Amino acid sequence: MKKEKMYVFQLCVFFLILGLLIGRPVMAADPGKDGLVGVIVKLEDAPLAAYNGGVEGLAATNTAVTGEKRLNVRSERSRLYVEHLARKMQAMEKSIQAMAPQARVTHRYPVVFGGFALRVPQEKIGEIENLPGVKAVYPDRMAKLDTSTSPRLIKADKMWKALGGQGNGGEGIIVGIVDTGIWPEHPSFSDPDPAGKAYAAPSSWGGSCQAPNDGSAPIICTNKLIGAKVFLVSYKAEEGPLPAGEFDSPRDSDGHGTHVASTAAGNASVVAEIMGNVIGALSGIAPRAHVAAYKACGPEGCYYADLVAAINAAVADGVDVINFSIGPAVHTLLTLTQTRPMWLFLMPIRPESLLPRLPATVAQIRTQSTISVAGPQLSRQAQTTEPLRTRSS
Repeated sequence: MKKEKMYVFQLCVFFLILGLLIGRPVMAADPGKDGLVGVIVKLEDAPLAAYNGGVEGLAATNTAVTGEKRLNVRSERSRLYVEHLARKMQAMEKSIQAMAPQARVTHRYPVVFGGFALRVPQEKIGEIENLPGVKAVYPDRMAKLDTSTSPRLIKADKMWKALGGQGNGGEGIIVGIVDTGIWPEHPSFSDPDPAGKAYAAPSSWGGSCQAPNDGSAPIICTNKLIGAKVFLVSYKAEEGPLPAGEFDSPRDSDGHGTHVASTAAGNASVVAEIMGNVIGALSGIAPRAHVAAYKACGPEGCYYADLVAAINAAVADGVDVINFSIGPAVHTLLTLTQTRPMWLFLMPIRPESLLPRLPATVAQIRTQSTISVAGPQLSRQAQTTEPLRTRSS
């Protein structure tokens, strides 16, 4: 059992990103507002989380090899391997820019994917696919937002009783929310909570609250909301400048990210009002968990390159769980046979901390080593999938 837990980190991150990137064989999307197309390039080199050794002078970093309970992105062996990957990426980027001077890199993924995203002329994709060291090239597409379900429906209230009360649910866990951002002034994220109980600082955390790019009000980190970052580079390249009213910061103008963050880890006993009328008290599934928000979705949806960048940052920062309430685009790994598909991914990073301390946020979790997908009358059917091109090992 202990050995199986060591594989949870790599499996969950792998399948979450796989579900994003892999679809039926397709051509790259039409050019965006910048006249270029978005692609995601996977190198043959393993990412930090999956490196098993083999490069002279660089020790393995995969927890299945090291025996560590979780990936330590700030260890010396991690630093050395990330520097090695950075040199590989820089060399590949120079090769691409030599053949396509207009190409520009938008994101790098050393921790969980082992590659980078870039904007490139459409006619150059074939040449990129054939470069030595390129494993695969994926089209950057847009995913759509979806939502989640209630504590009572998934019997979180019974789990709270088993844990000694709602006031202890998720204590010390760090939940990363990849979505439309967050509204930090919402009482679901206050510190202390509505009962007056203050939060302790997390024991290990490398994240921060990013300053806005647009002069809007900054997000101030507390011990409840401990991180907030924005990843909209691909979105802006495809869709053009953000419309009036949309924040170029981790702040949420849509409301979806704030909603799912409060559903997953919002404070307990938050009074809910509509038009001045009190309609009850709200609680997140894990009300005492810390929250870190990663904004990777704009008004029209979420581009894969931005989503992978947000996941990469969340893992590097040290989250324990990633809440990914984002539905599929047209080309997906799973076919969800229902009229309105709903995906709710709960990705455990540190498995021993999740069960039983953190109540489940999906109707059923089959094992501790799976990504759970929730939705009414949900059935899943795996499809034969592949990227634009994959070079065999």
